[in-house]
Amino acid sequence: MYYLHYDETTGLIIGAPYHSAIHGKEVPVYNTEPIITEIPEVDESGNNVIGEDDLPIMKIITQEIGTMQTGTVLDLSAIPTPHIEITDNEHGDWMQNQATRKVDIRTKKLVEYTPPEPAPVIITPTTDQDLADVWEAIFALSAEKEGGI
Repeated sequence: MYYLHYDETTGLIIGAPYHSAIHGKEVPVYNTEPIITEIPEVDESGNNVIGEDDLPIMKIITQEIGTMQTGTVLDLSAIPTPHIEITDNEHGDWMQNQATRKVDIRTKKLVEYTPPEPAPVIITPTTDQDLADVWEAIFALSAEKEGGI
């Protein structure tokens, strides 16, 4: 599965994509209660030992807490929070439309987004005294030319 890390105030994606196969790891889970199992007793030949009631004699095996693996969980602690899980299709959509997708804070779903227009960038050239003198001379010549010289 894929995961997108987002800003919890704006919903904008700030770290992505993460994948469970790379950033997650399977961790074993062990029994939290004793596991009690009954199994038939066997003799040295491997045959069930039969009791007086013509039924196999059963013995009880107890597995203590934390001694039997009962499954696994995926540890995603390497993925920063908050994050959402997305499908392969959502991942493909996000990869093609990164600038126009964000997380809806309320639903925790990937949604379309129209970013604001960027503010215009005004570039102010640096000036030193020599350059200022050159411009002053250009303006003076321009003014003289307009005056009919």
